[in-house]
Parts: sequence; C-alpha cells; structure tokens
Amino acid sequence: MGARSYRIRIPLSLIAVSLITALAFSLAVAYQTYLNVRADNIREGRRLAHAMLPVLRLALKHDDIWQAYAILRDPRERRASDTWRDRRRFILVDSREVIFASNQPRRYPVGEPLRTVAPEYRDLPRDPDGAFSGVLGDWYLIATPILSEDQAVGTLLLALPKMAYWDRFIEILRGGAAVMLIVLLVVLPFGWLWGRRIAAPLARLSDCMARIGRQAIADLECSIDTGDDEIGRLSQRFREMLAGLKEKEALERQMVAQERLAAVGRVAAGVAHEINNPLAGLLVAIDTYRHTPACQRNGERTLNFIERGLRQIQETMQALLVESRLETRALQPCDIDDVQRLVRAEPGARERDIEWRNGLSAAVPIAAGSVRQILLNLALNAVQASARGGRVEVDIALRDGGLHIEVGDDGGGIDQSRLEHLFEPFSSGRPGGSGLGLWVTYQIVTQLRGEIEVASEARWARFTIRLPLNGTEEGI
Repeated sequence: MGARSYRIRIPLSLIAVSLITALAFSLAVAYQTYLNVRADNIREGRRLAHAMLPVLRLALKHDDIWQAYAILRDPRERRASDTWRDRRRFILVDSREVIFASNQPRRYPVGEPLRTVAPEYRDLPRDPDGAFSGVLGDWYLIATPILSEDQAVGTLLLALPKMAYWDRFIEILRGGAAVMLIVLLVVLPFGWLWGRRIAAPLARLSDCMARIGRQAIADLECSIDTGDDEIGRLSQRFREMLAGLKEKEALERQMVAQERLAAVGRVAAGVAHEINNPLAGLLVAIDTYRHTPACQRNGERTLNFIERGLRQIQETMQALLVESRLETRALQPCDIDDVQRLVRAEPGARERDIEWRNGLSAAVPIAAGSVRQILLNLALNAVQASARGGRVEVDIALRDGGLHIEVGDDGGGIDQSRLEHLFEPFSSGRPGGSGLGLWVTYQIVTQLRGEIEVASEARWARFTIRLPLNGTEEGI
C-alpha cells in the first residue's frame, strides 16, 4: 500500500482539517480575547477615573495638592506582582492646563504647563465637553473633565500602557491552549479512525479491482459495500461490470470449446478424405486382382499400385505428426541457394518473375533442415498462388539478432475468411491442395520459438517469419 493510498490520505486530510480548524479557531479566540482584555482595561481605567473625580474636584476647589496626590497615588501600585501598574500615569491639570498633581511628580512637576512637560499631550482632539479617549503611541489615553457647577475646573489625564493587559492576556491564552490541546488529543484519534472507516469501502473496491487479471473472473468474490452515496453507486456499477465479465468469460469459453470442436471436425474430415481416397483405390485394386483369372493377373503391377497408395497414406500421417527433432547442422548460404534451385525447377516457375535475395554470407546458428523446409513450403505456395507472368519475391536476411524471411506473391491476396483458418491442416483454398504445407510451416516456426505473420493487401500476400538465433537446440 503506497503513501498515496486513500486509506492514509483521507485520515490525514481529516486530521489536517481538524488542525487547521483548531488553529483558526484559536487565532480567532486569541484575537477576540486580546480585544476583550484591552476593552476591560480601558473600562477599568474609566471607572477608576470617575471614582476619583469627586475627591479631585474638592482638592482643586480648596487648592489641596497633597490630598490630590494621595488620591492619585494608589496604594495597590506598590504590589510587586502588578508591575504594569507602576507604569500608569495620572495627571491632574487645572483649567489653565497647568499640572496640579500626578502620581509621578518627578516626571510631571507641580506647577509646570502640560505642554512643556508632556508636549505629546498637546492638541489632543477632544469632545466638546473636554473628554477624550484614544491611542497615543504606546499608550491609551483617557481625558476626563472635572466639572464644578457646569464649569470645567480641571482635567484628569489617565495614560494606560498597551502592555498593561499583557499578563492577563497570556494567562487566558495559556488556559485556552491547554483546553484546545486536550480537545485535539481526543479529536485527532477519532478523526483518524473515522477517516479509515470512510476509506475502507474504497480500499476494498480497489483491492477487488486489482485482482482482476490475476485471478479467474469466475472465482472472484468481493465484499463490496452498498449504499445511496457515490461510493455505493460506484460499487453497484462495479458489481454489474463484474457480472458482465463473468458472463463474457463464460461465453468465450463456450466459443473456444465450439471452435476447438469445429477445428477437430475439420481435421478429422481432412484426414478421412486424404486417407479414404488411397484406401478406396487399394480396395479396388485388390478386388480387381481377385476377380482377374489367375493366368491374367499382374502381381507386380498390383503390388506397385498398393505400395504407392500406402506411401501416400504414410506421407499424410508424417505431415500430421511433426516432431521436435530438429537438425543440428547450422544453416549455410548454400542451403538457401539449394532451395532456390528446387523452386525454379518446379513446373510453372519459369513462367513467374521470381526475385530471390539471399542476404546470408556466413553460417547461421539455426537448424538448416527446418529453415529449408519453411522456405520451400512458402516459396512453392507463392509460385502456385501467382498467375502466369506474376511476380514472387523472396528475401532472406539477418536483422535485429535473428533470421528474417519474407515471401510474397501478387496472386490476388488471401480472403479474410481463409486467414482465420490459414494454418489449420486441410484448409487449403487451392483446388487439389491438402493445406498441410502451411500447417507444417507453422509447427516448425513454433518449435524454433519464432514468429510468423501474414499480410494481405491489394493483390499481394506476404508471409513474414522471424526466427531467433538462440531458438534452436543446443549444439548448433
């Protein structure tokens, strides 16, 4: 099972989606927490400022700087754990924008104009009533006017550092991360198991399809899921295809069996025809001999006739019983020349234009007798198939590490109906032919582990044979 299998990819995809979702959710929660903590700190600062206003109003009214300083200097700021509180700035200014009191008197001395000590606070945009809240650099500023009888007697400036809420934010974030980690430890194994369950029908279907071709269709049994989803419909189509393949295989077996029976029938009919003819002649000769007076009997002539008939039957049976005893003599160029002379000596060969090309220049490690028989059968068939004045081409050469033989004639080609039974015995399309020549040729080529091809186009028929040099018996 490869790394790309859906048994792995689907569970990993679910886990990846879970992790991405958890990450996105965590980022969204963290950002919202950041906004909430910041808003809480600003609200806390505003509540604190409003809580100070009544006392600070009295301090301004009675010009009591120490009372104002005592209020601005919160005792809680002395706690070491609240280090960010030490950075809070409370500045009380009067109606002239002069510092009246602050929690950091060294930084903001009493009696100094605000614009001189803290120029960054100049020209701050304020509401019509003098209030202001916003961001200035790394600080959140809250300006709260102090009113007395509807008149502004001063302003309380509260500066909160942006990092004032960082400790709380980190604490909340750690708690959320711990919860998210626990959730992932539960969800990820569940996602893996769920993904494996989703991929299981596809895996079973894939395994079953992989067995097609390696196992007989008739013996192929698969456990395939059913359902109304896409996988169920795909499984249903696969079952239908499998049933069709089984039916097709059964029909093919029947057709092969019928074809074999038909071939056996044709061979039996041919054998019976080839043997019955000489047997009938032999029986007639014996009957004639018996009914002839003893003084008129010619025993020698009758025996010769019987001998010729028996030899004809013997030749037919020998042609049918092609054995694998191959000659061990290597093929010589002169063997090809001998076959050429035999073909040209045949009746009718002088009336054909025979182009004979012998490409051999040295001995070839292949059975000479077998090649001579192949070449002689094909060449004689080509001569007999072509008409007077026709053309026959024979080409013998060494190509691609083997012996290449090509024989063609312009005798009108071969019908498609004959091509299907061309190499069967007794299937000759020529009057008087037995059809054993091509059958014997096919048997010899098969024994030599070679290949034979037939091409019929226009008026030409060509036989092409390729014989490997290592396809003969040892010792050649």
